[in-house]
Amino acid sequence: MEFEEFEVRAQLVKTEVYHLNPADDVIANAEQEVHYFFIPGNPGSVYFYLSWLQNFYHRIVQYFDNQFGVGKTACYLHGYSHANHHFKESESAENIPSDAHDLSFQIDHSNSFIDAVLKRSNNSINRKRMCIYCGHSIGAYIILQVLNNAKNLISECISVILVTPFIAFKQLPLSQKVFLSLVNASEGFTSFFANFSRRFLNNIPLVFRKQLIRKLTAESMDESCSEVIASRLFTRRLVENFLRMGHEEIDSVFFNEDLMFSIIKSLSGRVRILSVYTDNDVWAPLGDKVILDSMPHMHTEFIEGIDHAFSMHYKAHYGVSNVIIKFISDGIRKSGGQNKAKTSVDVNNTMIIQRARL
Repeated sequence: MEFEEFEVRAQLVKTEVYHLNPADDVIANAEQEVHYFFIPGNPGSVYFYLSWLQNFYHRIVQYFDNQFGVGKTACYLHGYSHANHHFKESESAENIPSDAHDLSFQIDHSNSFIDAVLKRSNNSINRKRMCIYCGHSIGAYIILQVLNNAKNLISECISVILVTPFIAFKQLPLSQKVFLSLVNASEGFTSFFANFSRRFLNNIPLVFRKQLIRKLTAESMDESCSEVIASRLFTRRLVENFLRMGHEEIDSVFFNEDLMFSIIKSLSGRVRILSVYTDNDVWAPLGDKVILDSMPHMHTEFIEGIDHAFSMHYKAHYGVSNVIIKFISDGIRKSGGQNKAKTSVDVNNTMIIQRARL
């Protein structure tokens, strides 16, 4: 993990980023490059996706090596947290800008991050470049808005991946609607719950937090990753980020039935879009998939038995990675992409991932 600063609305914003880059010899000799951008869902920390991002990066590198030849494609992965969602527990809430949880600010922040990464790429080696944009939950909404606003990104975009995106409030069960309405109705509820969480969660020793995380992920998460997540998952800052961003989600997306439809329609036919759904998700129910299935140029996939917080469950990583890589593969094949080798991907092999600062 690193921290980088980007200018957003005339102010420098410190951002938590996670880059996975190819080896130096691949960077120097590759004939083309692929950039995979990922933005998380609420509460906006890329930390909760590290295990899945590592798994997916291994898979995507292996796919392009099989498809175009070993070392012919330089694959980059760029995961990044929401703006201003990196603050330590010891930092005062007053240090967070007033618009830190504003969705329009997050959209501008994503645009600035992507623009900075691609400018660095332009300044290195002149070769064919492909971009893939992926967002989870509210991150899906943010990435769609970025592409809708920054039309220049579409020319190099080969796929847009929406993992469990929310589409229509009316599809939610009654209990979920009541909860969302309660959270949205009272700013006092947010402050009370965040303060209560701080007092309650601070009394839980880290060792028990780690045990709970390991239990939730069926003991499949490695020790270092579970420790990092446990230290972040049970904090006042995370709860506050979650609730305040939740206000924005509800106002801007959940209660605006036509917003996601209009964005998807505006991009339909111009970029390939995949939406991934499951049968165990109260935030993005299967009714949303049914709605999107009726739209032209829209692709949807169903994965059985995963949760909305899929990144917390190692067994779900393969299913999500599988459908994404198949979608990318189909798009490249239909566009006449070169096929020099088999396109199957071995999910059991492991590899050493070299991390480097771009």
